[in-house]
Amino acid sequence: MYAQMALIPLGILLRGAVTIGDIVQSWGVVYGPGVVRAYEIESRKGGAPVIVIDDETLKSVAPAIEKDHSAWQLDGLVRNEGKMTYLDYLRACENELNVPEQEYSLFLALHRDLIRNGLMKHTRTPILAKYEWLKDYHERTLRERFGSECHHLSV
Repeated sequence: MYAQMALIPLGILLRGAVTIGDIVQSWGVVYGPGVVRAYEIESRKGGAPVIVIDDETLKSVAPAIEKDHSAWQLDGLVRNEGKMTYLDYLRACENELNVPEQEYSLFLALHRDLIRNGLMKHTRTPILAKYEWLKDYHERTLRERFGSECHHLSV
């Protein structure tokens, strides 16, 4: 989430997967079953600029979350849509900003502008679908957070 928050102002979107598995780093290269699993998940469910979260990973951390009574933290960080669970950085980042009532609107404006630019730039390319998904995600987040009060931040 922090990486995506830092990269949005630079016009960079992340895509990937979060999973649990063994990895090894040698000579600056990371490899192992965990990396392969993340690649497979991202390849299968990726496409949109989203960080997919492995269902098996969520199941494996569920007992610890229940024990600590911290499910509310996961609810604000993860979104489930159909068969895809992903990092909901737009919703989660509001709580991470120093002055949310000011900075959240600024962040959403940067996100909106990134989407607008992408939609204009890629009107006749396969990448357009990624920006259309991102627009839907942005608009859905605005509706859930502000209702119909936030037209100036709409794409």
